[in-house]
Amino acid sequence: MFVRLCVGLTLAQFIFLAINASTVQGSSSIENTFIRDRRSSEVCKYTKGEWSECNPLTKLEAREDKVRVGPSAPDCPPTRTITRNCNKDKSIKPNSLKKGLCVYAKARDQEWSDCKSGVRQKLLKLLSEKPNAGCPNMKIISKKCKNKKNKKEEKKKGEKKSKNEKKRERKEKKEAKLKKKQEKMENKISEKCNFGSWSEYTACTDHKQSRTRQITRGEDVKLCRKQATQIQKC
Repeated sequence: MFVRLCVGLTLAQFIFLAINASTVQGSSSIENTFIRDRRSSEVCKYTKGEWSECNPLTKLEAREDKVRVGPSAPDCPPTRTITRNCNKDKSIKPNSLKKGLCVYAKARDQEWSDCKSGVRQKLLKLLSEKPNAGCPNMKIISKKCKNKKNKKEEKKKGEKKSKNEKKRERKEKKEAKLKKKQEKMENKISEKCNFGSWSEYTACTDHKQSRTRQITRGEDVKLCRKQATQIQKC
């Protein structure tokens, strides 16, 4: 009777654990699916189109990309337009890119817009035009957003070390290496040699003077004899 009761309890506990494990696994899979869905809703992938001919008024080429239905989120725009300056196309002769019918604000003076539908834009106002040219009032430069951080932002955050900082680091490293070498030499001397007190420096001869000390231990050691004399400039 007691044995059956124990077996029954063990079986009940096993079933309970199995149910809990399946529940946890199910909730985990639901959570993972939610994460994947949440990430996919932020992704828009496109198939690149062909570049158009150079627009003689704006000096821009345009490309229309079509959304890839499979890997892209359902709320992605069906198309996106990317533009570039004609001078990036090596097949176009440089003479045709000289100052033309329309003059717009310089792109370098404008900031890129925030990323919207995977595209950033610069809106350049029309400054002047030749008579009856028919220039658009606005020149739009657009490019796709990049996931990588802007190089300028990385430079600001990273703050590249200046030449003076690098020079100081090299100097500190050299000094630390020299100090370590001296300590090693001093330890070696203290193990093998003992000395008495230093004598007074000799008179200055040929811009040099010296002093000596008696070797009390290690007289036969070359290192000790070398350390028993000290020479300095005068």
